[in-house]
Amino acid sequence: MTTEAPSQILSSLVADKLIESGLLRPEKRAAFIGKMASGKLKGEDWKLEIELASDEEVEA
Repeated sequence: MTTEAPSQILSSLVADKLIESGLLRPEKRAAFIGKMASGKLKGEDWKLEIELASDEEVEA
């Protein structure tokens, strides 16, 4: 059994799917999970991270 809070588990799953989809940079996973699980992730944060991850994917 895990001792993680449900919000932490859900945030981890979402982050992993976003990384798989190229919408979240792997090095930002921990920060993203922390903000999302605590409810401090804003719309602007989502937009910025998706734009940055997408730009990196295009450059690669």
